[in-house]
Amino acid sequence: MHCKWVAVLALALLLSGCLEDPKVKEAVKARDPELCKEVESESGQKRCYTRVAETAGDDSICASYHSQDEKLLDECYGRVGQKTGSAATCEKATEPGTRMMCFSGAGMKANDPGICAKITDSAYEGYRDSCYSGIAVRNEDPSLCDNIRKGGYSYSECYMKVATASLDPDVCGRMEYGLQRDRCYTAVADKTGWKNVCHEIGDIKESKRCASKLEGDPSVCDGFKGRELDDCLFDSSQRGGTVEGCQKISDQTRRKYCIHNVASNSGDVEDCLTLEDNYLEDCIYRVATSANDPNSCKRLKETYRTTQCLTAVAKETASIKVCDEISQSRLKDECKKDVYDERKRRGLEAQSFTDRVGDFVGDLLETSTLSNSSSDDADNSTAKSSSVSGGGLISDYIFGGLFF
Repeated sequence: MHCKWVAVLALALLLSGCLEDPKVKEAVKARDPELCKEVESESGQKRCYTRVAETAGDDSICASYHSQDEKLLDECYGRVGQKTGSAATCEKATEPGTRMMCFSGAGMKANDPGICAKITDSAYEGYRDSCYSGIAVRNEDPSLCDNIRKGGYSYSECYMKVATASLDPDVCGRMEYGLQRDRCYTAVADKTGWKNVCHEIGDIKESKRCASKLEGDPSVCDGFKGRELDDCLFDSSQRGGTVEGCQKISDQTRRKYCIHNVASNSGDVEDCLTLEDNYLEDCIYRVATSANDPNSCKRLKETYRTTQCLTAVAKETASIKVCDEISQSRLKDECKKDVYDERKRRGLEAQSFTDRVGDFVGDLLETSTLSNSSSDDADNSTAKSSSVSGGGLISDYIFGGLFF
């Protein structure tokens, strides 16, 4: 049974390119389809030809190596056309779906709405809509959204994406349907923080909810009930950065999540104290690591969480001293090693922990050898004592003096 799943996983990885044949990689890198002939399997060779053609942006490779297989030839043209933005290459594909999808990708690649217009088959309107929408957003041009079939999801999404990309609420006003138009205004208000945009929303409740989220004042939620009240309190609390509104949320899980978020954003561990059990511990940990505050770590009840927290703060701040707050010696040493390696990664130290210890041990052994060879009168007990002393020095260096 296990072998079966391993085989399936291997096949999936191969198809995704994670286990790609080195010979395929070589051919693609060199952009030389002739190298594909060195791939053992026939199917592998065919995939290789397509990959090379796509990477090189050369549809003549498709014609030269896939002439006997119409399906692979179409797929190859489709990939090359989308990669290069060439409508002419897309035209060469005979299968309608492949050709229309190619036009869509090529239009967006070339930033040319004229290519989108080539998608005339009503069965593939989705490709045309995606093409116009992608170009409209890139150019912040809402007029291109007019080419999309009205009433559909793509139509409203096109205007909304253009409005939020251009930060222009007037684009929302071009939409025909009230609910979609209101969603557009809300999206622009969320992104810009402009309260006046909320007043353009036709639905009174939605307008009020929009304003409450931006104003950060839970008092504006008066008049809402049930789920709508909870939504309003949640949004206004996140914006206002206070837990008072969170505490009024009726849904227990939502209330705790609200407090958790506000505390994390404020960096004030005191905001966590209205929570209990794991929620409290998680909140303190998140605040402490977000603010890089070791003192907050020490407010955690569980020793292992305190150690995790202090280690995380120590690594983030590249501070050895934070590790000294850890009570257990072994974990303290591990923390210092991690921090030292992090400092090396950032260029704050010339050597890694392992390299520095290795150099020290090498120097110590060399010194010990020279000393022993020059002391012919030293007895065995002195040598043993020196060995033990040397071991102590190594230990002190690794777990102590290295970090001061």
